[in-house]
Amino acid sequence: MERIIIQSIKKINWISNFWTLYDYRELLHLFEFPNPEKIRDVDLLDSIKLAISWNDPSKSAEIVLKYKFGGILKEDEIKHYIYVLLNGDDSQWGPLYITMFCVNQLLRSAYNGCLQDKRLVQIIFYHKGGVLYDKKVLFENIVKHLKSPNFQNRSNLYLNNMETIKFDLLTLESSFEEFQEYSVLSPSFVVFNTIQQA
Repeated sequence: MERIIIQSIKKINWISNFWTLYDYRELLHLFEFPNPEKIRDVDLLDSIKLAISWNDPSKSAEIVLKYKFGGILKEDEIKHYIYVLLNGDDSQWGPLYITMFCVNQLLRSAYNGCLQDKRLVQIIFYHKGGVLYDKKVLFENIVKHLKSPNFQNRSNLYLNNMETIKFDLLTLESSFEEFQEYSVLSPSFVVFNTIQQA
């Protein structure tokens, strides 16, 4: 029998493995930062924040969005996403939500909070009961588990508007091995609210 074992549910404001060292070096080149190849790995994030802060937010947003979506989005689409990014309207991020979230948080950290702070809900879980190949079935099982009275009573969470949740799985595997840990992210505004303890 297939079972979803939820390890934790938490709100996060940064996905630690989204941006790679390669991304940081490429962005530093695009921002014309001096000698990015000589920067130590541990200093890359601070360097890209500095490079971003030297530019106007709209220019920095354009550089980062073109880096992430240059081969996918047209020029007018990128301009649209720059506008919604700088105006904090994440309801228009659509299927690009996770990437837009990461771009938003990177720019926000560089500009000391001039962009709106966003949160995602991260669900860490195990799948028990063999190999699962269908993401849709997996997500349905997660939603069913989170909606169950036993889970909600135990976790002191009540779930809001579960039918509208769009999950994004942070793994490239095509199947889900038993007992391997996975992470699912969803926009926080549709997932849960914490019940205050009496």
